[in-house]
Amino acid sequence: MGPTKTRVVARASDVLARLGGDEFALFIPNLSSEKDSCEMTARLRKAVATINSPHPDVHISASIGFAVFPDEVRSSSELLRLADERMYQDKRSAETPSGQSRSQRGGHQRQRCAAAVPSQYPMLPAGSV
Repeated sequence: MGPTKTRVVARASDVLARLGGDEFALFIPNLSSEKDSCEMTARLRKAVATINSPHPDVHISASIGFAVFPDEVRSSSELLRLADERMYQDKRSAETPSGQSRSQRGGHQRQRCAAAVPSQYPMLPAGSV
């Protein structure tokens, strides 16, 4: 995601770091709940969905995982590990050829977020991310 898209989603206090290759971490201080994480996830998905590929056969998507400190983990290494684990769950759910939509297959993170995200940040329909 380019700097312009990141600015739309992230706040001035957030820190975006490239972990390597096409993996990034967005550290978001002062989120008070999993609901806040879900809202940010929805905003990220919405921003990625607006990226247009110059090639009609290339579809741009993102697999997203999050973790909440200190609610779910106790250290920075656990924070990255849990977020990474959830990101790979999201990635696997997108690749499952089961005939179900991504939101139906999206795993626990997507199911939890679907219930927590307010209407101004709706979860995007399958295929749009």
